[in-house]
Amino acid sequence: MIRNLNIKVYLNFDYIKADYLEFEKRFALTPFQSADWLELWNDKVGLPLLKIMPQIVKIKVDEKIFMILPFGIRKKYGVKILEWMGGINSDYLGPIFDKDLIKIKNINLLWSKILVELKKFDAINLEKQSIEVVNILKTIGLDYEFKEHEKSERAILPNSWDEYQKSLKKNLKSDTKRQKRRLNEIGDLKFYQPIDEKSKKEIIKEMIAQKRIRYKLKKQWDMFGIKEYRDFYMSLSSIKSTSFSVQCSSIKINNDLIATHIGLLNKDSFYYLMPSHLSKFYKYSPGRILLFELIERTIDRNVSFFDFTIGGEIYKRSFINDEQLLFKLIKAFNIFGVYFLNIENLKSRLKFFFNK
Repeated sequence: MIRNLNIKVYLNFDYIKADYLEFEKRFALTPFQSADWLELWNDKVGLPLLKIMPQIVKIKVDEKIFMILPFGIRKKYGVKILEWMGGINSDYLGPIFDKDLIKIKNINLLWSKILVELKKFDAINLEKQSIEVVNILKTIGLDYEFKEHEKSERAILPNSWDEYQKSLKKNLKSDTKRQKRRLNEIGDLKFYQPIDEKSKKEIIKEMIAQKRIRYKLKKQWDMFGIKEYRDFYMSLSSIKSTSFSVQCSSIKINNDLIATHIGLLNKDSFYYLMPSHLSKFYKYSPGRILLFELIERTIDRNVSFFDFTIGGEIYKRSFINDEQLLFKLIKAFNIFGVYFLNIENLKSRLKFFFNK
């Protein structure tokens, strides 16, 4: 028994938004777990595309909020799946919580209490969770098997750009300078990072166009072929949050945005999310030039981390000095859930086979 426990499940952000915003000021882990990010994602993607039913759980003990878990339930293969809201557009998932939660007596019983309040589901599929999130979930009673699933990478930043450059390979630095000189011979090369909504939209629109060309050339799945994903990213131009800001950046030659990037900035990290470039300028490495500019400006802001998030692209290895494992929990609760697990396991085996 947990004394003076109150569990409430919200089906949308309307009545929990104020509490959520106040709580995340003190305990948010990343922008991806913030109310503003998740509400926008659910409005543009979760509800219209995935038909997700929000199950936002607020935990109070002695009238004090200790935890918010932004769950959602969606149907996949006809099976009801409990998952974190945020989907493929969010690199880190999970709850926000007061670390004093672990001091509450019998807190290991909390998960069994939460299960009673949630709508019925057939399986759990919780992805992209840090070890900190895994530990707190185990503490509240999710005594299930979490498996290593993804890896994220970041640069722990020094106090100055000069100091950071010492960690970079000489040929990388010299080639970047050479490419900048070559581009300056073509036109006026400038770094561009607007703050007004209209200009941000222009950069996001160009990023989407450049990404779609790249997906087609690489014969990859085109996320932006789906209207809801386009709408979500375009809406980032106008999002207003006290937890983070959306940074839209580009490298311009005259009026051409030859490389673009959409990222997030909070008080201690810059999140490198959606880089792109014009294919015809590929040989000049405009994406790398933009990356150099972004890292330098992040250091100038006295931000501690440049987070390359999930992806594992080879080029990132030249810039990172820290890695983080992310974990996944997938569990069936009935025969329908077993059916879902079997399909997911088959997909994993096929992916491994074709990627060999």
